[in-house]
Amino acid sequence: MKIARDSSRECEEATTKAYLRNYITYKESENNWSLLVEINKMLSALMKHLKDKNT
Repeated sequence: MKIARDSSRECEEATTKAYLRNYITYKESENNWSLLVEINKMLSALMKHLKDKNT
């Protein structure tokens, strides 16, 4: 799970850098951020579920 969270953070950084370097538009960066927020929510829920299941 840690690898998945770290990968998500890398994607956040890559999105920011791509936008600042004008490789992607503002709209594309906003879309990426929205998707990353959803992914992070799903990862958090999965981690919580697995933790609760093991206790």
